[in-house]
Amino acid sequence: MIKAPLIFNDLSLIEADSVDTARHWFTETIKAIAELIQQQVCTSVLYAKQDLYEILITDEYGFVEWLDELDQRDELRILAQRLTTRTPAHAHLVEIQSEDFCRSEFRLKTPSKPTCDALGVALISDGISVSLPSQPQWCTIFIEIEQILYDAELNPENTVQHRVRSVSQVEHVDPVVRDWRRGVGEKSDHAKDLLMRWEVAFPHLDLCCEYQEKFLSPLKGETFKSVLRRLRQLDDSCHVWIIEEQADIVYSMRARPDSRETMKRESLANLRLATCPKNGEQYFVMHCDIQPKGYRLYWFEDSQRRRLTICYAGPHLETVGLKAQ
Repeated sequence: MIKAPLIFNDLSLIEADSVDTARHWFTETIKAIAELIQQQVCTSVLYAKQDLYEILITDEYGFVEWLDELDQRDELRILAQRLTTRTPAHAHLVEIQSEDFCRSEFRLKTPSKPTCDALGVALISDGISVSLPSQPQWCTIFIEIEQILYDAELNPENTVQHRVRSVSQVEHVDPVVRDWRRGVGEKSDHAKDLLMRWEVAFPHLDLCCEYQEKFLSPLKGETFKSVLRRLRQLDDSCHVWIIEEQADIVYSMRARPDSRETMKRESLANLRLATCPKNGEQYFVMHCDIQPKGYRLYWFEDSQRRRLTICYAGPHLETVGLKAQ
């Protein structure tokens, strides 16, 4: 399964004004890392400029001292001990064979514009930056940076503005994870690739058994992009359905069921029969428009589990008032 690499933002490592402050910073950051791992989007590997055990935030207080204060059975301590630090931070780019980092310079988008190599690594590797909540600029879900691109002769060629996903507190995790999942889906440009990314990109959507292998294969170009956009909207609607504990799902697009007259006719109803992974054979009736005009995306609502099963994408299915395309 695709995972987001964790990159420690060394710019957030500044001297604390007290041990209590340093303790708070460590606790907040490790809790956020624990939540990222709990959501299964990251491994317990942290890429950093220096090893966690070498970090000091006051003259006599650092990661080791923070760790020693916790009870041996404390879940946060157990997780922190399992964290593996790999240095230097850009070692991960060697593993994924990315050369973009070497031809670039990364600077924080602030008046002083300090270099921010770790944030550059998070950007290039499509990862998540982890910071101590030591300054307001790190207590946000995105950090703005500039990437200065150099040509083969190492002359500045272009400057590009970017936003890097950032986590320093638990409340940042959910929106950052949602943004990362969205990015995973958007990187797909054909059916096979999307199916490989499905579980990561759309955690609240299932795919009916009949279409596990051939669901998206006929969809190309504009239609494929349209389906991607609708799948993201449906997954977002499920997410809200869950976290707000709504009785019914609220869709962000125009969604409607097929008419009762259509479903009463057995031949037409059977066109809308699919096998759901968790619900067995079900009739799917909810649908929305996709491109080109006249195409539809259909799904089944599982109100108990607050999940959707995607069942069909393609030309409009026949109804009592419309012949099949």
